[in-house]
Amino acid sequence: MICEKFWITKLRPTVRKVAKACRLCQIRHARPITPKMADLPEGRLAFRQKPFTHTGVDYFGPMEVTVGRRREKRWAALFTCLTTRAVHMEIASSLSADSMIMALRRYMARRGQPDTLYSDHGTNFAVAAAELARAHLEI
Repeated sequence: MICEKFWITKLRPTVRKVAKACRLCQIRHARPITPKMADLPEGRLAFRQKPFTHTGVDYFGPMEVTVGRRREKRWAALFTCLTTRAVHMEIASSLSADSMIMALRRYMARRGQPDTLYSDHGTNFAVAAAELARAHLEI
């Protein structure tokens, strides 16, 4: 209405400046921030390789199982092929490194030795990696 009768110089930049400083306008027109994603590991981009050449491993559980008359906790080691997304599961009796190594041995007996094995930095995985590295040096 004012603009019909009067010409206000530099009104548009002033309105933009006020709208930019307005907290309600900032919230209303906010855009979500896209997170920075890391590059995919080489195993995810592998081409024409046999399954489980590049593998990821993680634990899930515990699950209660009945052994005789008592109930015990068991975990499962989930081995995932990074190329084909195929899944292999092995039962682990505990979260210890020995249990992890035994699950890994059963997995490798069935699927073969992977070129790369990715895992999170859980205690059982870190200790198992250290034990396997020490055993490899002894050979």
